Amino acid sequence: MRIVIRPSGAHPDILTIRDATEQVRDVFELAENDNGSVAWKLVFATTNTPLTITAELVAMDPNLSPGALAAFAKEATSQLHEGFAALAQNRIIDAWAAGPKAVTLKRLLTRNLNGVGRTDIQINERPTPEVVTPTMADSALRELTRIQRQDDLGENIDRSRTEVGSMEGDYLELGHHYAHPAIKLRERKTGREIWCWVSDSDLEQFSEHIRAADIWRHKRVRARGKILFNSAGDVLHIEANDVQLIAAQKITVDEVRDRGFSGGLSVSEYLERLREGDLG
Repeated sequence: MRIVIRPSGAHPDILTIRDATEQVRDVFELAENDNGSVAWKLVFATTNTPLTITAELVAMDPNLSPGALAAFAKEATSQLHEGFAALAQNRIIDAWAAGPKAVTLKRLLTRNLNGVGRTDIQINERPTPEVVTPTMADSALRELTRIQRQDDLGENIDRSRTEVGSMEGDYLELGHHYAHPAIKLRERKTGREIWCWVSDSDLEQFSEHIRAADIWRHKRVRARGKILFNSAGDVLHIEANDVQLIAAQKITVDEVRDRGFSGGLSVSEYLERLREGDLG
């Protein structure tokens, strides 16, 4: 893979070391998949402008077969080609739309608007390089921001199934989930932590019932409303319309004591017969 970094149009004769090296670093971060058995080896680098870097994927694990190395290289470069080709169409691939790679992509695109004028990425033996220009970077940044805003609002959630019901759990946290006021509870049966959204219309009512002490003490609660599941059948969150504390029932010793349990025998007599199998 070969990367060429050119200076910006505002300063066509100046390409700073920081801008150039960080741009190269971010391209390779987009090409990596947290695989410690392989690494990008520097093969060639220029010392003038435009900065040109050539690298190849090599095995860091001596037991890695040539076939496995070729498969890793194909996976990394295929995603890189798909990602940059999508940018040219003002699209962001899913792998780059969230998480660490979204952060890396945002840095790369922002730098292409200030400090770097053009980035060329020649992937393997493809006839033409992938190109990132300031105009393309500006459009891609707008699209990335739009996608992340939808994620913040919960508009991209995989809501495959919705049921009306209730779940019980312990209060854990009071906060926001996808920009919605919400409380987090630990579900009683599975132990999973689930967010319960609170609607604007119920906000004041919920505020009257939710106390900080209840959350700190992890009081048991029951949330009723729409339970949303993804395509794998996992609970995503609850759009609650009612959350109530479950009062712990106090039971006295007398309520559970069975005075006739031993059949009139003393404790020692009962235990002795139990050991000898002479009960009943």
